[in-house]
Amino acid sequence: MNNGASYRSMPLVSVIVPTFNRCEILKDCLSALAAQDFPFGDFEIIVVDDGSSDNTAEAVRQVNSRFEIRYIHQRNSGPAAARNNGARHARGDLLLILNDDAVPFPNLVAGHYYMHKQMPRGEKLAVLGTREYRDRDKLLTLNFLYDQVPFSMRVYGLKEGFYPAAFFVTFNISLRKKDFETLGGFDEDFPSAIAEDTEFGIRWENSGGKIFFMPRLRAHHVHDVTVDGLKSMITREVFNCLILINKQRAHWPTKATDLLFQPESVMLDYVEANGPVMRQLETALRECEGRSIWEMEGRDGAIRVDCITDLVLAVRRLYPKFHSYVVLRRYLDDPDSRAMVQRWALTSGSGGMVPRDIRQCASG
Repeated sequence: MNNGASYRSMPLVSVIVPTFNRCEILKDCLSALAAQDFPFGDFEIIVVDDGSSDNTAEAVRQVNSRFEIRYIHQRNSGPAAARNNGARHARGDLLLILNDDAVPFPNLVAGHYYMHKQMPRGEKLAVLGTREYRDRDKLLTLNFLYDQVPFSMRVYGLKEGFYPAAFFVTFNISLRKKDFETLGGFDEDFPSAIAEDTEFGIRWENSGGKIFFMPRLRAHHVHDVTVDGLKSMITREVFNCLILINKQRAHWPTKATDLLFQPESVMLDYVEANGPVMRQLETALRECEGRSIWEMEGRDGAIRVDCITDLVLAVRRLYPKFHSYVVLRRYLDDPDSRAMVQRWALTSGSGGMVPRDIRQCASG
């Protein structure tokens, strides 16, 4: 599927957007790409549909773009496979990888391109842009909390400069196609988002690659936080980190990961001991869904910061336990999650027994 008119045979930049069942958000992303301040024909947009069941194909058709939009459909295989598929079809020398909930500012593509162009020949560089909420979304309470507490690796507030492997984040990042291909792309053993980009970042750093953060390369993050989405993210983070640990043989420290390698009696004790407070916290978070901080602070619009401040402090204080509780609850309730941990143990040479201490495997 191609949108638009005629194009140069070899664009300078290939923008890769993997997507899965987010057709409405995707339209915002593609519309913003269609309005980029970059010469006509100098970049292409490649949408890789990872087996969506919604109207993703039609959403791509509806975008009116003067740039080329190429649509690729694949069986659901995860974002790592989708990005690799997009890279295989890319014709540009530079790959710009965006999430489908990224709505770029008009100068984003040009900014990435000129950052690479001014680098010395042979410099192996990945350029990371920033993400931020739109003004109207910043005031939604859960979005506000997401920006204030350690729910995920933050790019908010980072200063321009070089950063280590963990900052290879695929929300808004660019690198040369030849460098990407030399490393073999993303590891498709990761079934979902989180940690698959970090694993690539580790290989990137070990091969001499650098990651440079440029806060002027901006995109809006159009994805409202929900409690169920947050819980899903936490479990994906920990389970994908188990894959990462197995591949890298390096300890990826989280309290939840350590607890997964304790006897189930220890896990049950932890869940029982922390359950009441964690359920109270989850109830408080659910009461915030879809509500602005103004609604949480008082109907008359008067600024009463104690409510929000107290909630921020509570989440900061309880987040490590909430993180562990969510993961252990999922592990204990879900046979597939237990099977995944056991598979990791088998491939780690532990004879099928889940190790008491993950560091034993990590250093083995």
